[in-house]
Amino acid sequence: MSASVGDQNLEFRALARREADLEIRVAAAALSRLADAAQLGSPAHVEASFRMDEHGQCRVRGTVSIELALECQRCLEPVAQVIEASLDAVIVDTEAAAIQVGKRSDVIMADAGELLASELIEDELLLALPVDRCGDDQCPRMPPLVYVDPAAAEPLTADEESESPFSVLAQLKSDTDDSPGA
Repeated sequence: MSASVGDQNLEFRALARREADLEIRVAAAALSRLADAAQLGSPAHVEASFRMDEHGQCRVRGTVSIELALECQRCLEPVAQVIEASLDAVIVDTEAAAIQVGKRSDVIMADAGELLASELIEDELLLALPVDRCGDDQCPRMPPLVYVDPAAAEPLTADEESESPFSVLAQLKSDTDDSPGA
């Protein structure tokens, strides 16, 4: 089953009874909390399977992905990244059920038997955001690192080999090992 872009209500119990597999796109505008953390452009792509589990609860499993522009922590410019997250949770509509189910599985709270598609995926996407949004190796605008050695004629770049500061200690140790009294 496939659906268009939007933030539609999902009747999760009916979907689970039918053992429905959904492929939907959730509009970026529906993901307001995620928009606070990153620049959104394209809609989120969701593939989800709804089933009744062995306890008679509605379980959803699937994947969600979205392309975001995250601010690089080095150059402070936006860097495009694809964020992917997996879904595996039980959907409940009462607090008592959430407490009971929460002991054995992740829980998603829903109201009156319906759940917005954005509510299903937004928390998972927020948790999947990388801590290091743009590492040294990934940043396309990373300036070259230059170290100034006062004894050198020219500055050394991070890629150049330089003598280890511990090489003097290694030389002293080998000198004492080679001495006749050692």
